[in-house]
Amino acid sequence: MASRSPVSVLPVVAATLMGGLPAIALAQNAFPDATQAPGDVASPASAAPVPSASLDTGETTAEALPPAFQFGSYGRLQIGTDLRGRTGRQTNVTARGPRLIEPSYQELYFHYRMLDPTGETGTTAKLVATLALGEEAFHYTGDFDVSLAMRNMFVQVDDLFWEGFSLWAGSRMYRGDDIYLLDYWPLDNLNTLGGGLQFEVAGLEVALHVGVNRLDNDYQLQIIESPAYDAIGAVSDESLDRQRSIVSLRLTYPILQNGLVRLYAERHDLPSGEELELDTGATYAWPRDSGWVVGAQLKGWARGPGLSGSLWFKFGQGLGAYGEMTAPFGLSLDRKTDAAKLFTAALSGAWTQSRFAIPLAAYVSIFRDASGLTNNARDYEEVVVNIRPTVFLLRQLHLALDASYQLRAPHTFSDDNATPRRAQVAQIGLMPTFVPGGDGWLGRPAIRAIYAIRFLNADARQALYGSADERFERGVDHFLGLSVEWWFNSGGGY
Repeated sequence: MASRSPVSVLPVVAATLMGGLPAIALAQNAFPDATQAPGDVASPASAAPVPSASLDTGETTAEALPPAFQFGSYGRLQIGTDLRGRTGRQTNVTARGPRLIEPSYQELYFHYRMLDPTGETGTTAKLVATLALGEEAFHYTGDFDVSLAMRNMFVQVDDLFWEGFSLWAGSRMYRGDDIYLLDYWPLDNLNTLGGGLQFEVAGLEVALHVGVNRLDNDYQLQIIESPAYDAIGAVSDESLDRQRSIVSLRLTYPILQNGLVRLYAERHDLPSGEELELDTGATYAWPRDSGWVVGAQLKGWARGPGLSGSLWFKFGQGLGAYGEMTAPFGLSLDRKTDAAKLFTAALSGAWTQSRFAIPLAAYVSIFRDASGLTNNARDYEEVVVNIRPTVFLLRQLHLALDASYQLRAPHTFSDDNATPRRAQVAQIGLMPTFVPGGDGWLGRPAIRAIYAIRFLNADARQALYGSADERFERGVDHFLGLSVEWWFNSGGGY
């Protein structure tokens, strides 16, 4: 079969809306049954359709191929009130809180197969594009505007040199497994502009990636307007331009019959640069900096009803302790991140049976910035535990009880200067849920009614609200609302 030419996303979308692509495949959702382990979601690269094989010859046939163009989506929309006339919102004191009350968010996923495996080379090539939309809806704010971001825009070639060898390049959410209850990727989770390859040797899956970023902040970029020498007007001078490079390596090996072990590492490097003080004309040097991340995941799942889950450990130092999308803070006197450290241990699992499921998630995280200061509010320990027992009253009607606890302990003291601060939030929520397709506690779409009651101690209220906010004095908060969540053919792990 001759290869097809790549098409841009916008013409494809326009043709879709006008009915010009009747062969759109609306695939089954990313979680086909209740027994799949939380976080067991394919990355956008591996979520692409796999050609079927002929029963007679074992060869791929044109008739067995899925449509060249596919559309998918992930999304959630939520409305709610605090029963006092205010908008109902999350109440999180930790970096990742329970996924019970969360802002609205949508993604549109487009996939186009540019080369078929039936061609002369036997390789496939595909374009993957994911468009994300921000949380506020026009129907709520009256503001005819939207916040947009391209979360994915990359080309991947599969079976390039031999079966199982893949090569990709572009911008990508480069992710592994997530903790659904906390909307959290505890180990491999990069937003990257770059490329990578993946292959398998004797059962060992190897994935290597190289990427860059240059965040639009004073830590990496400074643009100064200067008079043009030979024209009227000004020119923009990049007086500071520090592009970060990131290399990651992931090794995955199956163990037993229903398990795997995964080892992961990242290396971050940032060049030196000079920042100009506009008022005085003085320059300040940013030294060369670096960091790394190492971690591991142990995962197991049941074939059918039973226990499934994952356990993660991660340690980061230097730039790796902050993550690739954060400008480091709390630097050392020489403006470096060498002494910064982050340790995270996380757990996600579920016990599923024919009439109920008990998913559980938890993590503990310890962070120290690079300053080495004591009584430092930027240093902290935090713990989150979330459990959501769900009873399947009917195949399509479920009842879930969501219970969670959050603790964040910064290295500072309360107003009496004697008691360490301990921001704590306990929450209990009840969720009658309608799941049109059934498919257990992860069946989607899901329409939920939500009631939640939250208990906040004084340190939590002080961390979340200013003294002029009426919630500053309230130790009990409520939420009553309605939400819908869906995914199909999205392959992002949400």
